[in-house]
Amino acid sequence: MNNSGVAVREIVDRFSVPLGELLIVLDELSLPLGAIRLRPGGSDGGHNGLSSVIGHLGSEEIQRLRCGIGKETGETPPAGRVEFVLSRFDRSEVAEVGTMIHRASEAALAVGADGLDSAMTQYNIKKI
Repeated sequence: MNNSGVAVREIVDRFSVPLGELLIVLDELSLPLGAIRLRPGGSDGGHNGLSSVIGHLGSEEIQRLRCGIGKETGETPPAGRVEFVLSRFDRSEVAEVGTMIHRASEAALAVGADGLDSAMTQYNIKKI
């Protein structure tokens, strides 16, 4: 995962994908579990996989769909970042993860059908 830029670069080159049509989907520790956020670009925010993609494509202007896996407090879990990110979800979180995946897939389809700005308006809402 931390070297995903290699695969993304190969796909972009092989299929002549314009960077403006690329959508990177990633987990995001700084978002609470279940939240999703679409963004037009920006820094990697400390995400190693996104850093790899940005480095291999040579641009921060890559659309991304961030899927929250963090705690409500936004604090780094006591077990540490790596251990937390690689751990399994608690049984009590599984339904929320399923809902997030469903919303994220709808958001990704909306980006393809209606464009990023429209999808951001529809899907970048506070988790209720």
